This record gives sequence, C-alpha cells and structure tokens, in this order.
Amino acid sequence: MSNRKEFYINIVLFRKRLILRTISIFLINLLLLGWTVITAPKENTLNYLAICTIVLVAIGLFLNQNFKRQISILKNNYLEFNNHILQWYTGSGECTTINLKRVQKIERDKYRGFDRFLLMEGNTPHIILNLIDSEGFQSEIENITQLKIEIFEVDRKKLILKAFSFFLPAVLGLGFVYFRYIDIRFFFLILTVNSIFFLIQFSEKRTRGGFSESTVRRSTIILFMLLAYQLLMLV
Repeated sequence: MSNRKEFYINIVLFRKRLILRTISIFLINLLLLGWTVITAPKENTLNYLAICTIVLVAIGLFLNQNFKRQISILKNNYLEFNNHILQWYTGSGECTTINLKRVQKIERDKYRGFDRFLLMEGNTPHIILNLIDSEGFQSEIENITQLKIEIFEVDRKKLILKAFSFFLPAVLGLGFVYFRYIDIRFFFLILTVNSIFFLIQFSEKRTRGGFSESTVRRSTIILFMLLAYQLLMLV
C-alpha cells in the first residue's frame, strides 16, 4: 500500500534571503569601486570611472543572472515520499529518485541560514535545502530509513573570528593609509587579495556551510579581473 507524503520548498523565504544577499554584494562592490574612482588621480578620473562602470555593470549582470537562475531552479519544487522511495520534482518537470534503502547516513546542518539535509549514498550526497516543514521531514525520513540523523551546529563566533583573520592584513593596511605610509590603492589591492583567499577558504569543500563552489568560482573570476585592473593602475 502506497504511503505518499509531500514536502515543499520554502521559496518565499529563499527569495527574500537571496534578494538581501544580492543587494548586499552589489552595494559592497559599488562602495569599493566608487572609492577607487574618488581616490584616483584627477587626470585619470574619467578612465577610472569608465573601467569601474564596466566592472560594476558586469557584476550587476552576473548577480541578476544568478538570482534568476536560483529562483527558477527552486520554483515549484517539492519532495514526495512513496514508501521507501523519495522523489524530488522540479518546476521544469524533472524528477530525481532516491532509494532510501541505499542511504547510509543522514546529516542535518545550516547552510546560509537554511535547514539542510544531506542524504549520504556514496561519495556525493543528495542535498535537500530549505523545506517548509523540516521537522516533519526529519521525522518521516528517520521513520523510513531507521537512521538517526546527525545534527551539526555551526560555531558562528569561531567562523566570524576566522573570517576576520583573513581580512586582518587589509585592516592593518587601512591603518598605514591613515598615517600616509602607503597609497590608498595598495589598501584596495590588499583587500582584493584577502577577499580571494577568504572565498576559497570558505568554500563548501573547505568549510561546512560555506559558499557554494559555483559562487566561489564566479566571484573569484570577478575579483581576479579587479585585481588585474588594480595592478595595471599601479604601473
């Protein structure tokens, strides 16, 4: 006898969080590039403005495309239990089938503030993120698999201190700028390098609950472009 139960993705919460994150990233880049233009030599201000505008437009287009892509991926997604079979339906009509009898371990943690389940069936886990009823899903899947879900809590204070340590050189550089030991352009150069190392270290592969690999890859490409531009301006 079939025992079907459905669980839906909380797309409303996801959209709100994604909008806030996208705006924050854009404003940070706007601030950095704006400051670069303001502090540029007066004779090169127009050149700085033109190049920074192109970089900012590229960042805006990337963020907009990334926003639409993520929303389209999760729109109308839902999961359905059919006895020991878990089926994941997407808005595009695709369906991923997971045989829960083959699942060896289940973990639960937080990813960008969302509840996340990782169903281990070999080396690559099935990731289920941001369900409306996470507690009900946990109860159902534990009942079917007879596995106890391992819950991982992220030490936010430790993560914040670790993140701050990556930007410590930039903070020291800002102090040198204040006392006029170095040019402001060197500070932004250091900040860009710190940001690249920060993204790589806080990727999902290195830090649990970190940035997705696609986000790290695309963001580092933009930062390397910015770094090349900053080096060019120092020559």
